[in-house]
Amino acid sequence: MPEFSVIMPTYNFARYLEEAVGSVLAQTDPDWELIVVDDGSTDDTWAVLSAIDHPQITAIRHDHNQGISGAFNTGLAAATGTWICNLDSDDRYLPTFLQRQREFLRAHPDVDVTATWVREIGADGSPVSGTYEAWFNRHRDLNDPEVWIYQNPVCHNATAVRHSLHEELGGEHPQMRSSVDWEKWVRMLAAGARFGVIPEVLVESRVHGANMSHDPPAVRFQDWAIMTRDTLTGWLQRIGRDDLVARNLAHFLLEPRIADMELSELTELLGTATGLPPASLAGIAPGLRLAAVSQRDHSEEIAATLSAYAAHVQSLLADYSVLESELSSSRAQLAETRSQLATVLDSRSYRWGQKLRRVLP
Repeated sequence: MPEFSVIMPTYNFARYLEEAVGSVLAQTDPDWELIVVDDGSTDDTWAVLSAIDHPQITAIRHDHNQGISGAFNTGLAAATGTWICNLDSDDRYLPTFLQRQREFLRAHPDVDVTATWVREIGADGSPVSGTYEAWFNRHRDLNDPEVWIYQNPVCHNATAVRHSLHEELGGEHPQMRSSVDWEKWVRMLAAGARFGVIPEVLVESRVHGANMSHDPPAVRFQDWAIMTRDTLTGWLQRIGRDDLVARNLAHFLLEPRIADMELSELTELLGTATGLPPASLAGIAPGLRLAAVSQRDHSEEIAATLSAYAAHVQSLLADYSVLESELSSSRAQLAETRSQLATVLDSRSYRWGQKLRRVLP
């Protein structure tokens, strides 16, 4: 039985697959198995996998696409390791990822789930500037329920989870499409799991425009509503944090995108999140959307005002630059005049002239 089982769901990412698999093969800790699940890809994914012959790698193929949760759960069913890791087929581990996991877990035996920091890379594998690093690479207590309200602070590629915890709670929520990891972490916290952070960059997350984080807002809202109903609200109520239940709902109601929703979509989302019949919410939905429209218009007005101020400041800076240039030129001319005057004052003819002026009547 290996220490680590790395599960790699993949769908139409043949172009990155060899790099992802190669990053597991390059681990300094050799005690792992890799389970790659081809979720019904239509590109060359299965051909790439079929060409990889390694005793620690298992390839499984779905005959049709089952989604990220289905692919992960297939890999989980085949896993035998003590710890379960998850690596997307377009991302990469740094060579010491598993080694540092082992060292940290030995030093912190009470931890059930670890999270590391990440580095963003582009389609060609070179570092890029983006948002994931600033979001995930923070010192924070992942066991504090407040950090999970309307946000996911953990990159799923950067984790190791006790296999026994998965056996107790099951795999990923089959209805989740975009926020599968967020729901999974909250479900584990609700079961009493302890999280630990390794504040080191050990994973490279690729940004290429086809990431799940770029899914349409409607998908993310639906996932939020399902997770709120099935996982988050019950946990928060059990630990006496009704204030966070309200804050979670308030975050959604402050979403500017509500302004563009159909009333039926808004009531459906609210019904899913609260467990109330959508028909009972039909009366408040128009007011909520009107408030969102007002908020959006107000935000646009503020943005326009700030833009005008920014233009004014730029104009002032340009004027200041001209004035500074003119002042610098005047200072140079004054320095030159002073130099010329000093030369005159120090000249022999000037000194003789001074003497004559003192003796003449």
